Amino acid sequence: MTLTAGIYNFDTSAGIAAGQTLTLDAGGNPAAVFIINIGTTLTAGSGATVVLENGAQGGNVFYRVGSSATLDTSSDIQGQIVALTSITMNTSASVSCGAVHARNGSVTLDTNTIEICTLDAQGFDTAVVSPVLTNTQVALVNALNDYVAAGGILPIGLAILPATLTTDELAASLAQLSGEVSTGVAPMAMQSMSGFLDTVVRSGHKLRLPAAPRDAGVPVGMVPEKINSAYSGKYGSEPQGAQVFAYPAVAALPSRDWDIWASAYGSNTVAAANPDLGFQERTYDDRGFAAGLNYAVSDRTDVGVALSWNAAGFDLDDGLGSGSSDTVFVALRARTSTERGYLEGALGYGRSNVTTDRTVTMAGLDRFNAETTGDTLAAYVEAGYHMGAFTPFAALRAQSFSTPAYSERLNSH
Repeated sequence: MTLTAGIYNFDTSAGIAAGQTLTLDAGGNPAAVFIINIGTTLTAGSGATVVLENGAQGGNVFYRVGSSATLDTSSDIQGQIVALTSITMNTSASVSCGAVHARNGSVTLDTNTIEICTLDAQGFDTAVVSPVLTNTQVALVNALNDYVAAGGILPIGLAILPATLTTDELAASLAQLSGEVSTGVAPMAMQSMSGFLDTVVRSGHKLRLPAAPRDAGVPVGMVPEKINSAYSGKYGSEPQGAQVFAYPAVAALPSRDWDIWASAYGSNTVAAANPDLGFQERTYDDRGFAAGLNYAVSDRTDVGVALSWNAAGFDLDDGLGSGSSDTVFVALRARTSTERGYLEGALGYGRSNVTTDRTVTMAGLDRFNAETTGDTLAAYVEAGYHMGAFTPFAALRAQSFSTPAYSERLNSH
């Protein structure tokens, strides 16, 4: 048979008989696309061949197979076979220009040749873009096409997606390709810093009691006259020769110049999904332990330093990835007050070791990991004024998070 460019559908099985030839004619158009949808199995008999004519390119030929494909001995085809289950290439079978992809099963080879081919221009077919795709997925399609327009060549496994997947399947693949997991790193680190900084600021909210008076011989707050008066009122006139003993002297507690503190802290946050933009629901959690030392410069002013270790993590909904971090924080804080007003502030810095993990299932099972470091800077300032039962205040917090350039690696396949 000779087929021109287009889409051909077979409800069940399809094949090329042994020794026969299938000719694909592009009619002089090198961008002509041939898509052959096969409901169940594809079979190329022994010695069967596929021939390209009039500018047809193997990179534009797709066999979408509903179950499995078999290329018998010495057969030779052109194009990409994408099988839902498995592909078997018997002895000396070959693919002159194309690839073989088995999604759920395996590719079995026996003395075979598969020649990778590229196209003169291979874009990402935007004809499949529909309301099913989110803004993020549409942006990814546009980025892929911009890459091609700038002279890049897409890998065959990526270029064939629009031709071989339904729109819903393509949307799921684009969601995996977007690499959204990387966008969860900064919020995770900043949430950890917020918890630490809150703990540091609260460590300075302790009332400092003044030293008790050192009035020897009587308890604090009482004088001998009051003691004698109470004795006379209860027992009548003071007995002749009675001696009233004063309470032992109470030593005043000195005001504390140094204050050591320790605290555990943690939080759990859920960031809602945004279906229109393509953001998945994210769950964050962190837990840490902090300790610090505060010094009272005066009864109204104190300063302090604190250290903390924090472990945090996040997960994206739909299994699109997760991340974790271990962070060491350090902070400086200060607070000063008048009879009614106060001013306090804190500066914090954190250094994190960050890892991310995600799985891509477009062509088999690929697991990608990334490791990097991150630096978090934060500042907090608050001012308030006590007005009886009310204390109006104003506060400002700012954070910055940065990482060096990093890339993912394929951990397993």
